[in-house]
Amino acid sequence: MNYHVLYKNLYDPSILLLHKGHISFELIELILESLEASVNSFEEDRQVRKKFNNILMESFQNLGHHSKKNTLSNTDLLMVVSRKRFYKIITGNLVETSAVEGLKEQLELVNSMDSQELRKYYKKIMSEEGFSDKGTAGLGFIDMARKTKQKLEYNFFEMDDDKSYFSFEVKIKKEAVLA
Repeated sequence: MNYHVLYKNLYDPSILLLHKGHISFELIELILESLEASVNSFEEDRQVRKKFNNILMESFQNLGHHSKKNTLSNTDLLMVVSRKRFYKIITGNLVETSAVEGLKEQLELVNSMDSQELRKYYKKIMSEEGFSDKGTAGLGFIDMARKTKQKLEYNFFEMDDDKSYFSFEVKIKKEAVLA
């Protein structure tokens, strides 16, 4: 193993946060507070800051809602990266293998829609649908796709018959750079 490369990758200045392990409510509060302060200190565009904070919160909620409980708690992953043109929020967690098809269908449907269709679908769910057994209305993925105007990137890796690993990535454009 090349430890110099490992060290260089771990101390990449574009990585704002890298956490692997159990993510508790207390840790979420600390991370949100810390990242919000960091992003507010170097991101000039107020809209980008607001979008970043909203997407980060939504990412945490997805970790909580879609995570397989009572398993290897050290498998949760959260990574936040700042590149020249965008921020990237990456999450990873175990999910029930039986839930994978439903999540894929939901993500594929969201990714197949343009911004107008997403807006209509969001309104439809808000007016017609109830909350799931997890206490959500299924708006998280829709909301992230609407706010970022990006396709949501994801993968599922089957671990065994009961659990799969769900990796999820969303990019937030830095409008000020692109203008």
